[in-house]
Amino acid sequence: MLLVSTFEQTLELEEALAVLEKMGVEHSEILVIPMKLYPLDPRQIIFKSEERNSRAFEVGMALATAFGVIGASVGFVFKLGPIIWGLLYAILGFGIGFGGVVFVKRNKQKTARSPGNPKPEVVAIIQCRQTQSEEIQKVLWQYKAISVGETRTGEK
Repeated sequence: MLLVSTFEQTLELEEALAVLEKMGVEHSEILVIPMKLYPLDPRQIIFKSEERNSRAFEVGMALATAFGVIGASVGFVFKLGPIIWGLLYAILGFGIGFGGVVFVKRNKQKTARSPGNPKPEVVAIIQCRQTQSEEIQKVLWQYKAISVGETRTGEK
């Protein structure tokens, strides 16, 4: 039987492997594979910030257009005229749209659970007898395995 488990690369993995060896699982029956993280391209970070600012600009321009039309319409009634009121409302609309998107994105980034710096994971593959599998699974869960799976193979 093969047991496959994933761990974060911490001391708990080392402790779990030491306990398994004390239980009678030989060192040659344990395979530990460190996983590599996806390399982060610095250009992706720049692209995301540019994308956020371009969205904010687009929303700002849309609201500037809408507010400008409203301001020009209202300007026929007010003293300064439709052009001045249209420009004032357009500036106000752009400020509300641009500022609103930037504010919402910043707050969302603060509250959203982001991976930050993800820790590398390690996969441990353990070959054991079917009679040992339940005990080994308990040890793996006790030492904070992320996941544990099993598959049946030819008994040894």
